[in-house]
Amino acid sequence: MLQVVIFFSAHGVPLAYVEEAGDPYKAEMEECVDLIIEELEKRKITNAYTLAYQ
Repeated sequence: MLQVVIFFSAHGVPLAYVEEAGDPYKAEMEECVDLIIEELEKRKITNAYTLAYQ
């Protein structure tokens, strides 16, 4: 069976927003990806994945 890499793409935010203002966006995106991957694994889908910011 052919497997593809799952590519999650999120909008980038300035680093200062995350570090100085405490913007939760990065953590929320990572949590969302983790939840999706957990669900896929429950269904025996084990594709490689990556999260990128644009």
